Amino acid sequence: MEIQIFALAFARKKDENPLWHAIHDHSWSAVTMWAKRVAGKWDYKIAQVIKSGQAPAVKSPVTASQYRDSGKELEVFQMCQTMSYYDEHFKKNLPPHQYDMVMEQFLTGRLDAKILPAVLAKRKDFRPAEFSFLLLENQDSMESLDFLSLGSSDQQEKLQKLHKQLCIEQAAWRTHLAKLKAHEDAALGDFNQQVMRQQEALDEAWKEQKTLNLQIHVSDSCSAGALLVSQARTIASEHFSGSLQSSQGSQSGVHGVPVV
Repeated sequence: MEIQIFALAFARKKDENPLWHAIHDHSWSAVTMWAKRVAGKWDYKIAQVIKSGQAPAVKSPVTASQYRDSGKELEVFQMCQTMSYYDEHFKKNLPPHQYDMVMEQFLTGRLDAKILPAVLAKRKDFRPAEFSFLLLENQDSMESLDFLSLGSSDQQEKLQKLHKQLCIEQAAWRTHLAKLKAHEDAALGDFNQQVMRQQEALDEAWKEQKTLNLQIHVSDSCSAGALLVSQARTIASEHFSGSLQSSQGSQSGVHGVPVV
């Protein structure tokens, strides 16, 4: 419904912006691309979750929405219309592998941030050359940029220089990322070793503590046993002494005559 309302509203602006009116005009190729985009975004997101070792949360519509273009369906459809409108241009001017790479990234939602600004701006003088930033990023080596049809030779020369500079900066950035990853891996390895050493020290201390606790328990048990034996001996000695005195008293006197 939202897409239909947009189409009706934009149809009234044909004279104001004929280019984008043509781009946003109904076409089955745009609808087909939109359907591919819906499936492609879903499959890519699900695959990323599974790759991370987790189970995709697809049982609830709320949790499953994170794998779709929820909330920005109209923007996605407009991008599909734009890419569909210039599809033949890309096929004609891009190498097959480069075209496949660009479309694969678009259909999985990884080029939205680079395409959407131009789609929302809807400039009357928009040209395919303005897609150069996303095309350049998706190829490491490209000898010529003639397919962009910029017009003057000065513009082409400037873009060639820009392309070379971007390639140099990309190479430097990749080198930086590689060094950063190596440093992080080394730091993580040192941290893991430190944790392992601490764990080993804790285990050893715990073993010593358990041994000490056992010794204390045995010592306490022996002390308690010795105390009980000593008390028993004292009681027995007192009882035996009392019995002995009573026996001696009865043997010293005559029956019925008190002992003086």
